[in-house]
Amino acid sequence: MTRSHDAHRHIGRLPAYGFYGGPPVNPDTTARESVGQLFADLDREGTERALVLPNYGVPDPDVAFALNHLALEAAQKDDRVRCGLWVSPKASDAARNDAALALAGEEGVAALKTSFLLGGGVDDPDCAAELERIFSTAAALDLVVHVHTSPGAASDVDQVGRLVERYGATTRIHLVHLGGGMSGHLKLVGGRFFDWIERGLKVYTDTSWAIGFAPTWLCREVQRRGIGHDRVLFATDSPWGRPRRRARPARCRHRRPRADVRALPRELRGPLRNLTSLPPHQPTAAHRGARHDHHRDHHHAHRRRDRRADQGEHGEVDG
Repeated sequence: MTRSHDAHRHIGRLPAYGFYGGPPVNPDTTARESVGQLFADLDREGTERALVLPNYGVPDPDVAFALNHLALEAAQKDDRVRCGLWVSPKASDAARNDAALALAGEEGVAALKTSFLLGGGVDDPDCAAELERIFSTAAALDLVVHVHTSPGAASDVDQVGRLVERYGATTRIHLVHLGGGMSGHLKLVGGRFFDWIERGLKVYTDTSWAIGFAPTWLCREVQRRGIGHDRVLFATDSPWGRPRRRARPARCRHRRPRADVRALPRELRGPLRNLTSLPPHQPTAAHRGARHDHHRDHHHAHRRRDRRADQGEHGEVDG
C-alpha cells in the first residue's frame, strides 16, 4: 500500500439542508462523525499524516464552529493528525471567533480555516476586522490559513488572491482546490501561483477537486520553472472529494534535488512526492512469485479453453 499525506480533509456530519431552493438533503454521505471513524479511514487508506478541518457548508454558523472541538480531539489523540479551526470572516461571528481563536494555541492546531461561501468578501468592510484578526493570529502562532477557492463570486481566485497579496509576506496561505475550477486553474497555474512564489509570498495549493488536465499541467510547469515543488500538496477534501486508496504519480518528475520536508510546516510535509515523485514500486519476491503464478495459471486456462473449443468444433467432446 502506498503511504500518503492528506493536507486537507474534514470531520463531522452536516445537518440536512435545502441547497439552492431544493428539499433538505445530506450530500456528505461519507462524512465521519467520530474520531474513531476518522482513524479507521486513515488506517484503511494508509494515510500517514492528515490535516483535519471541521466540516462546513450550511448557512448556520454554529454548525462549523461546534465541530472545532471534534477536530481538536482528533489532533490530540493521534500524532498522525493535526487540525485546523473554523473561523469566519464575518463581523456577526466575532464572538464565535473569540472562542475559536482561544483554542489556536492548543497542542495539535496547525491551521485556521475560513471561506466566503457562507457570506462576506475580501474587500467587504464588514469582514475587515475579522480578517485582520484571523491573519494576525496565524502569523503570531505560525499557523497556516486555509481559504476555499471556487470560480466566480467572493471565492474566485481573483478575490481570494488579494489575501495573498495582503498577507502572504507574513502568513502562510493555502489556496485549496488549485484556484477553483477551469478559470481558477488557468489563472493560478498559468502564472499567478509561480509569480507569488518568486516574489517570496508564502502561498500553497492542493489538487483536490482539480479538473483532469490541471495536475499534469501543474507538474510540467513546476518542472519547467524549477520552483513550486514544495508548495503543491496532495489532499482528498473528504467527504467532498474522493479519498485515494493509492496515490499514483503523474508522468513528470522534478529534476532538482528534493526539498527537505522537515523544513515545511507539519501539515504540509510530503507534498509533491505524493503527486509526482513517488518511487517506482519494487515488488517483493513473494509478489513476483504470485504474479508469475497468476500469469502461468492464466496461460494454462487459455490453453484448456482452446482445446475444448477445438474438440467441440471437430465433434470430439465426451458423451
